[in-house]
Amino acid sequence: MGKFEKGILGGFRGTIGPVVGTNWRGIDVMRSRPKRSGRQPTEKQLEQRMVFALVIRFVNPLRSLLDKYFGQPANERSRADLASSYFLREATTGMYPDITLDYNKVIITKGELAGPQDAVLVAQANAMLEFTWTDNSGQPEAVSTDLLLVVVYNPEKARFQFDHTEQRSAGSLTVSLPDSWGGDVVHCWIGFTALGGYRASTSLHLTATVL
Repeated sequence: MGKFEKGILGGFRGTIGPVVGTNWRGIDVMRSRPKRSGRQPTEKQLEQRMVFALVIRFVNPLRSLLDKYFGQPANERSRADLASSYFLREATTGMYPDITLDYNKVIITKGELAGPQDAVLVAQANAMLEFTWTDNSGQPEAVSTDLLLVVVYNPEKARFQFDHTEQRSAGSLTVSLPDSWGGDVVHCWIGFTALGGYRASTSLHLTATVL
């Protein structure tokens, strides 16, 4: 049942006859009520659904980061929405039903700050990851207090781990992972963010096998 919010001339929420009313980003929207179809989905439709579900599962835990650091919002679309669209277009690979994310094309942060220079990732004993980079403070769009954002993803466990503590000037960071991740391949994205704002560098992708 639909509910009128502001009388007969106002917006409404819910279903009235063949029409569904909702509010999207402060805008009253009406759309046709979807009809159930008895047809079996085509392979192309199944592929599209699989890609969409794959991307949404990956994006949801990252949404707060993407909303801060993935480029600039456009029109009514948030940064996270723009990131999702990019992943759908560019960051999946394979043929249905064997579709996976193309992690090398995934971008977590996107912006004009100078990124990590000469970045290296080395797996250490006891499920530790060591990141090193050259301190390029003083170059355009690079200051010593920029913070390194690290996103570590374990596809085998479908789990993320984050670190956002070390400054550009430090040149190195060691991240401790769960012992249960030993032997798993992890994908990592690193980029710098400016203090007190939404500015970032475009992330770099690195990978390693946890020891």
